[in-house]
Amino acid sequence: MTIKSKITLALRNFFKKFGKIIFIALLVWIIIFIFNMYLRNLPEQLVATNTYDPDDPVIEYGGRVPENEQSSVNETLESYLNYCKNKEYENAFNMLTDDCKNFLYENNIENFKTYVDNVFTTYNNYSYNQNYSNVNNKYIYDVTILNNDILSTGTTGGYDKYEEKITIVNEDDGTKKISNQGYIENEEIGIDAEDDNIRVRINSKDMSYTRVGYNLTITNKTDRTIVIADNEASKEVTLNVNGYYQNAINIDSINAVLAPGETKDLQFVFDRFYDSQDNDSAFNFNYIRVLQNYTAGMSLSSQEEQAIRIYSFNISLN
Repeated sequence: MTIKSKITLALRNFFKKFGKIIFIALLVWIIIFIFNMYLRNLPEQLVATNTYDPDDPVIEYGGRVPENEQSSVNETLESYLNYCKNKEYENAFNMLTDDCKNFLYENNIENFKTYVDNVFTTYNNYSYNQNYSNVNNKYIYDVTILNNDILSTGTTGGYDKYEEKITIVNEDDGTKKISNQGYIENEEIGIDAEDDNIRVRINSKDMSYTRVGYNLTITNKTDRTIVIADNEASKEVTLNVNGYYQNAINIDSINAVLAPGETKDLQFVFDRFYDSQDNDSAFNFNYIRVLQNYTAGMSLSSQEEQAIRIYSFNISLN
């Protein structure tokens, strides 16, 4: 048998044995190719997908979005997201609440532009699958934004996924506004307290979905340095939540040390869910140190040696 005949016979045997498998694999490849070509030719647009009932909250407390609000709530959310997608910065910025503008962007549209450009890049699909929670006429949605050329690749692998909670707020004049990046609102408090050493005013609290930040003005009334908190001791500042003490989580990023006669504005942040039904009952300074001498970075033991007085100071929030 010639070499040519041997090759021909081998090929016939190969296709006889594996021909059906090769045909199926080729057919699958053709189907995938055609489907990808179809995806490539879809128009580039912001696609909203709702895989659940968008008005049925994940957190049962607060109930469903009222029927008479559902249409306007969804329209508000979609308008805002499309303004961001299309880089209509001013229109999107004007939809934000004043609290949100001030807290997140220092009331500066340039800061907001930076946020939009970082989150809404080239190809964007968004999904607000389900209303997450409703509290005090505020409707909180979990929003997912996908940044990738998903239409061209025909795949959902490797895309850039960004998630945040966006709240629709009913304003006093009946309009609806947006609060984004998980932030919800600022609530005025106005509680004053003092002793021989310090004067404290709890001005307000900034509430995000998972955290609360209490805004305080503290004055040192003495001619000594006072350490409110410097992360040297444990549980220096706590929030009493229904008898459970929550530690401030940002002590290491603020300078809660007051020179003689000094006044500081400080925000103490705590983990706290906005839609929890718990009650914040007291704000606690648990280890105030009034010192004869102080240098930055002093250890706790050195502070205790220099202490004229060490004590706690609690402020009722009720």
